[in-house]
Amino acid sequence: MGPIVEIAYDSLCKHGEELCGDWVKVVSTAEDLIVVLSDGLGSGVKANILATLSAGIACDMLQKGASIDEVVETLVETLPECQVRHLAYATFAVLRIHKAREAYLAEYDSPPLIMVRGGEVIQPPARERVVAGRTIRERHFRLELDDYLVMVSDGYVHAGAGGLYRMGWGWNNLGVAVQRWAATKGDTHQLVGALSRTCLKLSQDKLGDDSTAIAMWVRPRRKMTVLTGPPADQARDAEAVNKLMASQGVKAICGGTTSQMVSRVLNKPLRVDWQPSKKGPGRKLPPAGLLEGEKPQ
Repeated sequence: MGPIVEIAYDSLCKHGEELCGDWVKVVSTAEDLIVVLSDGLGSGVKANILATLSAGIACDMLQKGASIDEVVETLVETLPECQVRHLAYATFAVLRIHKAREAYLAEYDSPPLIMVRGGEVIQPPARERVVAGRTIRERHFRLELDDYLVMVSDGYVHAGAGGLYRMGWGWNNLGVAVQRWAATKGDTHQLVGALSRTCLKLSQDKLGDDSTAIAMWVRPRRKMTVLTGPPADQARDAEAVNKLMASQGVKAICGGTTSQMVSRVLNKPLRVDWQPSKKGPGRKLPPAGLLEGEKPQ
């Protein structure tokens, strides 16, 4: 089986706002991954609505087979330019990846994609063309194993402006941060968390704009088998446990009763860590158990 694209994202609200003016929509099928990031003009409720509409329209149309030209034309007709500021009501970046290999990216007034391959920050070749009066930047490129890709809204580029970085964090510094992270081979959830923390730190926890980061990593597939709930017929306990142990990859057992069943059938003591663990602020996980002789994942 070929590689997959692991993805994670996080959005941070502008200081004083309850709703984020950026919006992310992800659709994953057996063969395609579609990722849309839209940044609504301004902030707050209006920006949130505009970004949500833009991302939803783009994603739904692409999923139904529409071309990027048709998507742009529809967005232009639905969300015209602001007549006062002469700016688009929403910017967007659309990424479509086929079978974790062939990628197509269309960007409209959004920061360029950050891509790290072989320890280097690279930019796939781009071309610009005008669609419905809007200049679209397009990229066609092929992905390789261990490629890292990051899409951001401009809140990240301008984070900390006037402070440590006079003009903001900047695309190049963002690229260096992703480059260093890629060297650790860490997952996308950790990468997004690290970028979010840095963005907040640079802004002294008072973001001047909505900020969104989407991280992707082309990695090998992993297999995992989950056993949850013992059989209704206790006589089949050994059958269920044997199927679990014969499976490939990571094995996980959910539930106290199920864990005790596996412990009994395998004749291995069950050790439970009653100290609650945390994954992120305020997120507590239930106690984790480990069978003697098995390695924690």
